[in-house]
Amino acid sequence: MFVKLVISYLIILFIPIVIASFAYREVVRIVEEDAEQANINTLLQTRDIMDIRLKEIQSVAKQLAIHPAVNNLLNHPPFGQGDKDFFQVYAAYNQLPKFTLTNRFISDYYVYLPKSGIVIASEGVFASPEDLRRFAFPGWDESSFREMLAGSPAAPPFIPMSGPSGTGASDGLLFLQTLPIDAVRAGSGTVAIGIDGGQIRELLGKTEIGREGIAYILDDRNRLVTYIAGDRADPSLLGESGPRAEPDPRSEAGGSYIVSRAYSEDTHWTYVSVVPARSVLGKVYYIKEMTLSIFIGIVLAGLLISLFLAHRNAKPLTALMQRFKSLFHADFAPEDGADEFDSLTRTMMKISKDREKLVREREDYRPLMVSMLFRRLLEGEIVQEEEARRELDRLEVRMEPGGALAMLFSIERYHYLVYEDVLQEMDAVQMIVKEMYRQGVPEANRYIYDLDPGLVAFVFAGERVHDASFRHALRSTAQVLSDHHGGKFRLNFSLGGSYPELVRLHESFREAKSALEFGGYSDKSWIEYADLPEQDEEFLFPVELETRLLRTIKAGDIPAVKELTDLIRRENFANRTLTASRLEQLIQVVKGSLSRGLGAYPNESIGRTLREVNEAQQFEEIVHGIHALCAVFYHLSQKKKCEERNAASAKLRAYLEERYPSADLTIGQAARDFGMSESSFYLFFKDHMGATFASMLEEIRIARAIEILNGDGGDAGEITVRAIAGSVGYANEHTFRRAFKRVTGHVPTKFKAADRGPAE
Repeated sequence: MFVKLVISYLIILFIPIVIASFAYREVVRIVEEDAEQANINTLLQTRDIMDIRLKEIQSVAKQLAIHPAVNNLLNHPPFGQGDKDFFQVYAAYNQLPKFTLTNRFISDYYVYLPKSGIVIASEGVFASPEDLRRFAFPGWDESSFREMLAGSPAAPPFIPMSGPSGTGASDGLLFLQTLPIDAVRAGSGTVAIGIDGGQIRELLGKTEIGREGIAYILDDRNRLVTYIAGDRADPSLLGESGPRAEPDPRSEAGGSYIVSRAYSEDTHWTYVSVVPARSVLGKVYYIKEMTLSIFIGIVLAGLLISLFLAHRNAKPLTALMQRFKSLFHADFAPEDGADEFDSLTRTMMKISKDREKLVREREDYRPLMVSMLFRRLLEGEIVQEEEARRELDRLEVRMEPGGALAMLFSIERYHYLVYEDVLQEMDAVQMIVKEMYRQGVPEANRYIYDLDPGLVAFVFAGERVHDASFRHALRSTAQVLSDHHGGKFRLNFSLGGSYPELVRLHESFREAKSALEFGGYSDKSWIEYADLPEQDEEFLFPVELETRLLRTIKAGDIPAVKELTDLIRRENFANRTLTASRLEQLIQVVKGSLSRGLGAYPNESIGRTLREVNEAQQFEEIVHGIHALCAVFYHLSQKKKCEERNAASAKLRAYLEERYPSADLTIGQAARDFGMSESSFYLFFKDHMGATFASMLEEIRIARAIEILNGDGGDAGEITVRAIAGSVGYANEHTFRRAFKRVTGHVPTKFKAADRGPAE
């Protein structure tokens, strides 16, 4: 009978065990796939970040390629010794942006101009490519280096800095951009951007390869770009100079490895990670071990229960049940028992400890789970208030009921701020803003959620969100922050409407985003959705006003331009209420007007100022740009007037130098020759020459007479005063003598004797 009872109980126990085993295998398979997918996701994130960095480097190369300083030197012939135009090279070096200060991925850049043989780098100027090769690329031979610099658009864009042989000391890559930028064959020059290999490895190091894995990058020709390896990586995975191009997913030691790949459509690079399966599937193995322990415990427990039911009066089974009871009580006190039950007791204690470990891991992931919950609330994915409160209670987040309100904060740097620490300063200001609102609002009434870099959402909850005093306190805090930190950065705060339920938070969030968008086109740092204009009024910028504005800008009339910009500002902001869309239309119309009216001027200052205006997002920035354009045209007009004045002065002097011998030359004759009336020509001559026509003509004639007396053009001793007077344009000797004495203080004969000295 004992055997039959035991067999019956074991059959009853076997059925759920079989079902559980199938479920166990399926669960393990799903968990393994999730773990492997998580490893691939990490590699994909690394690829995406790397693509962004390389796009930034390509953008830098294009900026250098289209820079006016580079284009001015593109077709310059070779410079000779002491060439006075060589200063243009150093001017270009000083004008080129120092991207190495703002982008850590850029180690250096080089602009090669083959027609002149000059190489401009971020740290200096090289007179020839050979000087650059010896200084920065000793691993390259001369022919390969020149071939690389004279590359074509069909050449690979990324080349190892160590050279074709890979023996150079340089670590990193070169990104090549031909000049000009639209060249389809070998261009007129090359821009080479040095990419720091250490930064690439640092980014690649964010992949979780552990101490036994490797990660590497292959380019579009299946060549190794760079790699990292753990200090305990399997030697069979590494060659002499790096990882194998096609690694064996199972090493010689027999350990299982997981090979993950991610392909970039932008760079055609392949990102590969080879990690031990036990490091990726560590949690899977842990679940397996824990499940196996539970399974063994269940089997042993079922077997013991079967024996207990068969021998209910047996003392060993009674002692076993006592151990089970004592194991799951706080006042656990081990009792003496038979040795055969000790292993079962240790197994159950291990399960209890593992449960505590899982609880601790849940606490570590709690901030991420809370952030995901509020993201769902902001996007309107939770529609039931009970579900929202249930999720908050599950995550032990305390938010007072009664209302919900969303506020957005954004920080942007002004376009002229390009120094190295600007991003760190922006992060510091953002932390100060968060801390100010943490101190001003209790924890149970607020939550702070980072949406994007430079964009933060503040969630406020409770009955007080409906009070005007609470909104006023939020606005006062924003005003204080803008006053203290608005000099370097643009701080924008927007506030949505308040709603009675937390699940309607997404409506307040949507309203705050609309208000923030409107604030981006105005000069206000605090915008509430309730204050946005409801009527869609037309802006005022008629054709007549546009024509007057362009005409006064071209004329360089600064007071008139300021008067017109004040008129535009007054009509559109004081006398009208524009919505965000209308304000954006006004900004675009003004930009288009300036581009059409002034874009054709071939002047670098005008072009640069127009580009700054086109990049502006606010109306006041465009007004500043209009004033700057007017100042440029004013200086250009003054320069043109000066050039015209000099040309007219030269023409007048040449006219006198040519016609002074004629005794019939009078101011009337000169006025007719220049197509003017006598009075107009008198004023024109005096304004440009600084003297009257008669005095200047007399000065030229007497100067020529002195030259003749000094022996210029022949023997002065044989020329009479009468002859000299006739040769310089005087009708009679008497008039000449009076003019000569008036200018020199001597009569011609005495001036001639004094000049020659006493007779010998």
